[in-house]
Amino acid sequence: LGSTEAEQIPSSKRKFLRQAIFYHFVHVLDAPSEKQWKGHGGTITLIRKALHLDFNQHRTILFTLQAIMRCLRAGKSFDGTIKSNAGRKLMIKPGSTEETLIATWMEMHCGFRMTTPLDTQICHR
Repeated sequence: LGSTEAEQIPSSKRKFLRQAIFYHFVHVLDAPSEKQWKGHGGTITLIRKALHLDFNQHRTILFTLQAIMRCLRAGKSFDGTIKSNAGRKLMIKPGSTEETLIATWMEMHCGFRMTTPLDTQICHR
């Protein structure tokens, strides 16, 4: 899966992939230490090949292994969910005037780069 393809996969399928990574990591490979994860013949490569994933899925496997280790250290079970603190907080509330304006501008093919400054000008008036 390419990076754009991975973004288009429904979250449930990504969760199932992380659960498959967990199963292989813990039950097949017996949870090797982080020192053994990288490089040729490392844990990430073994999981990638076993699950028939593309080379560019390396980061997905790495992030999943890190989440698994956090759960194991905390004594919690890993359910395939990864919490992320990435991204900004929503500044435009659903159903607001700003949301309507942006949707209209996007439908008029203004694009994100043009829409953002327009919205900023209106919000700061």
